[in-house]
Amino acid sequence: MYKRQIFIRLALVIEYEGTSYHGFQVQPNDVTIQEELEKALNKIVDKKIRLEFAGRTDSGVHALGQVVAFDVDDSAQIHTYVNGMNHYLPDDISVKCCHKVSDDFDPRRQAVSRHYRYSLLLDTSRSPLTRRYLYRITDAVDIDYMRSASEIMVGTHDFKFFSTASKDQFFNTIRTIFSINIHLNDKIIDVDIVGNAFLTSQVRRMVAVLVQIGQGKLFESDLRNMLKLKTERKYSVSTLPPQGLCLVEVKYKEFSHEVGEKYGC
Repeated sequence: MYKRQIFIRLALVIEYEGTSYHGFQVQPNDVTIQEELEKALNKIVDKKIRLEFAGRTDSGVHALGQVVAFDVDDSAQIHTYVNGMNHYLPDDISVKCCHKVSDDFDPRRQAVSRHYRYSLLLDTSRSPLTRRYLYRITDAVDIDYMRSASEIMVGTHDFKFFSTASKDQFFNTIRTIFSINIHLNDKIIDVDIVGNAFLTSQVRRMVAVLVQIGQGKLFESDLRNMLKLKTERKYSVSTLPPQGLCLVEVKYKEFSHEVGEKYGC
C-alpha cells in the first residue's frame, strides 16, 4: 500500500564568523554562509534544499543567532541535522540547535525583533587578536553623549539617511527601534540595538553617528535633522566596517527555546 510522505518544517539557529565569506546569501562565484549550510544539509538529505533565512548579513559580518528554515521528510530525528551538519560544516560555521516549527513558519516575515551588536575597541594601538571582531577607534569618546543621543533613535522613525541602498530598493524606510544599550568594558564599547527590522547598513551608520556625537564632531540636533530628513547640510557620515557587527538574536512569537520539540541550545 502506498504510504504518503510526510514533511516537517525545521528551524536552525546558526552561529558563524563572517570574515571569510561574501555575506550570508548565495551569490554567483562567491563563497557564502548559505552556500556552506546548504552543501552540508544536502549531504544529509541527499537532495537539494534551498534555505529560507531571517536576514542577510553583509560580507565580514558575524552572527550568534541567525535563523534558517526548511522542509524535510519526517523520518530523521531532529538531532541528526545538528550533529550531521556540524560534521560537514567548516569550523567557522556551527548549527547551535534545531526546532520543529509550524508548517507556515517564515523566519524573515514572522520575526518580531532583531538584535544586533556593534563592538568598538577604544585604543591608540592595534590589537591583532581582536581585529576580526572589533573596529578600532583612536579618538576619545564621551559615552554619556552617545547614550543620550541613542535615546533619540529609539522609536519609529524614517531611517532613509542611515541606509546605503539605492533610493528605490526600499519602498518603505520606516523602522522601529525598541532599545539601544551602550556598554563600556575596559577598552571595549558594545552598542546593542534591537529593532523590528533594519535597512542596508543601517546599524553601522547609526553607530557611526553615535561615535561622532561622542567625539563632539556631530550634535544631537544633527541627529534629529537626519531622522527628519532635513539634510541640507552635507553630513559626512561613514558606514563603519563590517567586522564589528554581529547578529545576536532573532525573536519570534512561535519559535522560542521553551516551545516545541528541539535539540540543542
